[in-house]
Amino acid sequence: MAGFITNVPEELDAEREYWFNESDHSLLYVAADDKPPAASTFEHARLKQLFTVRGTQQQPATDIILSGLGLTGTLAVFLDPHGVPSGGDWSLQRSGALFFEGTERCVVERCAMSRLDGNGIMLAASNQHTNLSHNTFVQTGGTAIALWGNSSGSHPDQPHGTGPDGTGGNFPRFTLVEGNFIHELGIHAKQSSCFFQAKSAQTTVRRNICFDVPRAGFNINVK
Repeated sequence: MAGFITNVPEELDAEREYWFNESDHSLLYVAADDKPPAASTFEHARLKQLFTVRGTQQQPATDIILSGLGLTGTLAVFLDPHGVPSGGDWSLQRSGALFFEGTERCVVERCAMSRLDGNGIMLAASNQHTNLSHNTFVQTGGTAIALWGNSSGSHPDQPHGTGPDGTGGNFPRFTLVEGNFIHELGIHAKQSSCFFQAKSAQTTVRRNICFDVPRAGFNINVK
């Protein structure tokens, strides 16, 4: 079983490891060959989500376009609460550096996303006619693109909240995922994928490139 340990001063035994002492705001850093560079810049991530677009199924946020942006440096979320989107064996965090919920006709295009230490893009609940095209994802902590819809009802053989009733339409529909370049993901979360969807419908996925991943490339939960 693999695990992660962070911020333990006794474990500083390799290059680029560090320990931040919150009591006096001092930083211990292991430099290459024990020789610190003449000038160094240290950056610390503080945000888990960079853009949140949220409406409702009845009053959606519409026509939001994110184009040509460079996005990086979100906090790791692999220890945050996980959820089981549907009856499959897959679980992940319901979060993303770009988080959309209750939207229509939103676009994320030609954005360069690197070192997002959680999920990249999350479409949660109702999102219709979302266009995710020609983006680059590199060294993502979890899943690059995830669609996670809501359903109603219950079933004794499925987890709570993953009922069989999708007649409410509160899930992603008519999503286009095209021409994205995705590699070196799952840095923290090994149960991750380039593309994941659960309780979503009428999705078009085409002409994407995905490689160097710890588990699934394209994962579609059908239960």
